[in-house]
Amino acid sequence: VSWAAVWITEACRADDALALCYSCRAWCGALLEPRIWQRYLGPSPPVPCASLARPVLADGGTSELLTGPQVHPENFRCIVAALRRPGWFR
Repeated sequence: VSWAAVWITEACRADDALALCYSCRAWCGALLEPRIWQRYLGPSPPVPCASLARPVLADGGTSELLTGPQVHPENFRCIVAALRRPGWFR
């Protein structure tokens, strides 16, 4: 993972990181690392609640459900994308 991709996504909200990922192949490739997407799914390491994919993820139990051992890390980007879609709670 490029240090630049990590540095830039640390300043991004989930929607911004998803937009970068979908903008071109170079960004998509740079943002394949699961730890980039994991930061939008849970409170560890601590991130501002506004940076999470949804505020409900500030609850450790909810984020554990989405990032625990039952979820393959390569699916974190897909989970973030699903949570950011309109109507995700239905």
